[in-house]
Amino acid sequence: MKIITLLTLSLLFSFLTIFGQEDTIEFVDPPTELNSQLDYTFTVRYTTAVERTLIFEFRKGTEGNALGFFRQDIPPATDENYEVTFNLDNKPVSGNDYILRTYIIEKGKTFRETVADTPDITSITMIVDVTEDRITAADVPQTLPSQNQYMFEVTYAATTDRDIVFEILNEGQVAASGRTAVVRSDGTALITVQSENPLPEGNSYTYRFYLTITGGTFTDATATGDLIGNVAVVGSLGDVCTEVYEEKEGVLLIEAENMDISGTMWQRKIDKPGYTGTSYIEWTGPDRFGQPGTAGVLDIKIKINNPGKYQFQWRNAVGKGQSTTEHNDSWLKFDLNEVADFYGEKPDGSRTYPRGTGRTPNPEGASGDGWFKLYVNNLNWQFSGRTGDNADGRSVFVEFDTAGDYTMQISGRSANHLIDRVALYKVENAGTALDTSSPTVCEPEPLSTYTATLAEQGIFVYPIPVQDVLTIQGLKDQAQFLLRDAKGSLVFQKELHPSTDATLLLPALTPGLYFGYITDKGSVKIIVEY
Repeated sequence: MKIITLLTLSLLFSFLTIFGQEDTIEFVDPPTELNSQLDYTFTVRYTTAVERTLIFEFRKGTEGNALGFFRQDIPPATDENYEVTFNLDNKPVSGNDYILRTYIIEKGKTFRETVADTPDITSITMIVDVTEDRITAADVPQTLPSQNQYMFEVTYAATTDRDIVFEILNEGQVAASGRTAVVRSDGTALITVQSENPLPEGNSYTYRFYLTITGGTFTDATATGDLIGNVAVVGSLGDVCTEVYEEKEGVLLIEAENMDISGTMWQRKIDKPGYTGTSYIEWTGPDRFGQPGTAGVLDIKIKINNPGKYQFQWRNAVGKGQSTTEHNDSWLKFDLNEVADFYGEKPDGSRTYPRGTGRTPNPEGASGDGWFKLYVNNLNWQFSGRTGDNADGRSVFVEFDTAGDYTMQISGRSANHLIDRVALYKVENAGTALDTSSPTVCEPEPLSTYTATLAEQGIFVYPIPVQDVLTIQGLKDQAQFLLRDAKGSLVFQKELHPSTDATLLLPALTPGLYFGYITDKGSVKIIVEY
């Protein structure tokens, strides 16, 4: 009896010790200096009697958005060390005004309901190791819509205060330009480029970008990037694809801007750099978290030639703010009355099915009426296609048991979710499907796929430049002639029969650069003029 009493008292003492403590939090070995990099780990020590939520902020100055924001539920503990890790999108710039801030809130409550905090660590110096100025630009579009404002991203290193200048040249003259100031730093910058009037359509534009002294011009440049030429300006952000979205060799790729979004609150945009094609689409309607298939439904007709199991991913991004868990998802559906199966799957083969299909188990998180929520946890463009929250996250697959026509549906869920392109592919073809240089249905095959020019095949196309009548000489086999514009849209096609000469009357075309293809033969660049 005494043993039981002592044990009971011991447990009671432990209980009172834990649950009688106040919530506390403090930094462990806080820094006074940091090297500029992408990854950081900081340590805090906390005490709490019940499950709480820990918040950690990494800031530059007291105003503006946090460079890094960490939120995590923590279990009850006494003097527990906890590591907080950040993976930043950009390296911090030089300065001595960096701040670390941490506090504990009640689980499920707002930031205003703090139960424990500690003084900020302020005036942290950021050390930037830069020995020379440099600048590059990646993922800049080769096709632009005709307008008077654009946004581009550059990667740079500046040894001191500099201006970054980005210009669009037309026949050697500056047609549009933008400038932003940077301090000593090594990272990326967004540049807004403007012109007085919308840029006229054409195929002879060039990007020029450089670092220069404050207020300087190109003649004062301290670092220049490689000129990027053959940039086309077209009349729209994207045209509805009139061709069938057809799978070939286990891959189906669709540029989002080519989908028919008329009558919905999806909009074509170009504000976020790094998109493929001429633009991307953004859900500009309200959130539809618990209402799949009720707003912005896109019915996309596809043709499958090779039945089997296909993985679905879309190239997408967060379109607003700095949180990777907001503005990051949309709804997807393949009707189980049409397809053989539609499910989320882990590498171990375990599956979940959308609610409303009569199949179980269902994913943690949102689904309903046969729709999956598909999300991305990245601020920047990324191929992803996961459903199920947290540890239940799974890749999404659809199975077709016969060749034929099917319907794929997309619906708006989170406001400001961005979609650039859609990929449906057999897993063994992932390399092709997820390569952003791979052509989509409404894009021309790249010239590299036509290893021989037509002239090498003894086929001659003339005159070039052409106005309205094109002659093809030397064709010995039946083939098809395709003519596409600079953005990849098919503008003319014609069946060709063996003949010494074939004369083609072209439709009225906007002057500029076009690409002519003869199937299984080769390609040729064609200039159309008045």
